[in-house]
Amino acid sequence: MKKRRCLTVCDPEFICYPHTTYANAVIRHVAGDRADILTCSKYINCYFCENSVNHKMRISVFDHWCTAQDLMHQQFIDISKELCKKRKTDLVLMIKKCLRHDNYVLGQCNRAYIEEQADRNAPMFDFMVVGLDDIAHEFTLYGLDSEERFSCYRVDYQRFVEALFDTPLLNITFTLWWHFKGAKIALDLPNIIFELEDYVNSTHRRVCYTKDKTYGLAAMREWAKSFYRTAQSGAPLKEAYLNQFSVHKSYMKKRIAILASNGIVDPKWIEVADRVAQMGNDVLQLGRAFCETRDMTLIDRLVGLMEDTVRIETDYLPHVLEELKKHNQTK
Repeated sequence: MKKRRCLTVCDPEFICYPHTTYANAVIRHVAGDRADILTCSKYINCYFCENSVNHKMRISVFDHWCTAQDLMHQQFIDISKELCKKRKTDLVLMIKKCLRHDNYVLGQCNRAYIEEQADRNAPMFDFMVVGLDDIAHEFTLYGLDSEERFSCYRVDYQRFVEALFDTPLLNITFTLWWHFKGAKIALDLPNIIFELEDYVNSTHRRVCYTKDKTYGLAAMREWAKSFYRTAQSGAPLKEAYLNQFSVHKSYMKKRIAILASNGIVDPKWIEVADRVAQMGNDVLQLGRAFCETRDMTLIDRLVGLMEDTVRIETDYLPHVLEELKKHNQTK
């Protein structure tokens, strides 16, 4: 039996809730050169939530692990800590068996055991175990550090077990994600139409856990206002929010290009989407520059660009949506 095993992931294209971030890193790797086709039906709608502490702005991802396409399969392991101790369950062996069967292992543990600078009162650490090393007796795992950076850690087997037990939770829970290599990745036109319709109309027809969110193009306007309020308060703009805005426009550019190359929408929309994607990148760069200088003229330009992207998308995306619906009806 191999003494080392490591499942590969990509760097995530954006930072958000841990499981959303980790899913992006995993599915882009397992989908390979079909990743753009897979994500064509993802990352379309978005939301703004003023009352959220950590994630006011988010690309609203439906089925971020792509279970509907049969790409990833899920399984849960839920173990009572008391029973685990009584039966002397070997958690290290359990995790290693999961990894050897190509399962990404996700869960929560005490952050202080993972990050040296974290104290015992720090928020729980959401981990994704991807590798084992029986020579060094270490697991390789990824997670969002205290600065919300996607970081890699190597943790001693027994120290990791201690981190799992040293939490206020009564149980130790693992979520296993396994890639089904026989999955067929194809354009999901009905879902693209559904999501794009919600984005254009600023609606959300999926299951909604809170009702205080603004969606779609209306959310983009709220993002811009929020950036301005943050800048006026003297605080820096959150890098993750800036990046998500830029990434959203990049995904739309790729989506339009793929749809056009398949004869589904008019190729003339590629140039428009490309212009919006460049504006999204300019917003990211202006935001970074503001964080260094606190120059409010940069914020004026940033907000103006965001408002321009809303105007452009309000103008051209309904035409794209109409062409998508016509093509889908004639299939």
